[in-house]
Amino acid sequence: MYSALTALTRIVRRNVLSLASASGVGLQGPRTGPLCDSGTRRAGLLLVTNHAVLPRYCSESTKSRGVVQGPVYTAPYFGAPIEQVQSLSLDEIKQALRAYGGLVRPTDNQEVLCKRLLSLTRRRRAQCIHGVVVSNAPQKTVVVAARRLRYEPKIKTYRFVTRRFMAHDEEDRCLLGDKVTIRLCRPLSRRKRFVVVENFGSSERRRQEAATAAAAARRTEESTVGLATLPSETTDSPRSTASAASRPIMP
Repeated sequence: MYSALTALTRIVRRNVLSLASASGVGLQGPRTGPLCDSGTRRAGLLLVTNHAVLPRYCSESTKSRGVVQGPVYTAPYFGAPIEQVQSLSLDEIKQALRAYGGLVRPTDNQEVLCKRLLSLTRRRRAQCIHGVVVSNAPQKTVVVAARRLRYEPKIKTYRFVTRRFMAHDEEDRCLLGDKVTIRLCRPLSRRKRFVVVENFGSSERRRQEAATAAAAARRTEESTVGLATLPSETTDSPRSTASAASRPIMP
């Protein structure tokens, strides 16, 4: 049975390689690319055009997870080009470093601070964790629960393992249930070693924001219609002038 499966896997791999070489499509490892079909995953290969690695929460790769919109909040210059970060002034670099919990010494010059900001704004998958906010009680601090699959060799099966991380939220905008991305940073306290770099919100939060926007638009429309229906006070008609002249003057 094992030899038959090995032979089938080799055949599928050979066919995938031939198709990829014919169509000019790049190949990546089984854990570094977006989702693919079950046959290609069994073969141990992923077809990725132009070697592009898509982020975890985006409309192209995670429609099955229900997250199809962009982030609500993103840390300053996170994932920005290197030239854009290098063109910042000293005050802008210091302000951006505060959002990442970066260290700012009075003796550091602009070149040192720019290198520190560049290291924090790079999107490194080994230092980023995706999870859900389960607590936002502390000031500028959230607790993020991250769930992953773990193989148990004793019972030969997989099970979900949940870990909690404390992360720094400079803007203090995270709500319960928000899907966030946290990144490793310098130790900020005894238990806080991460900072929130992306906040994708939640379905409940998006519904509330949509309802608030619709109510504001409705109030604006009603006020506009009400102003249009009011009589004009600047232009007086002859009838109103005559009636005002014939009205007796009260002592």
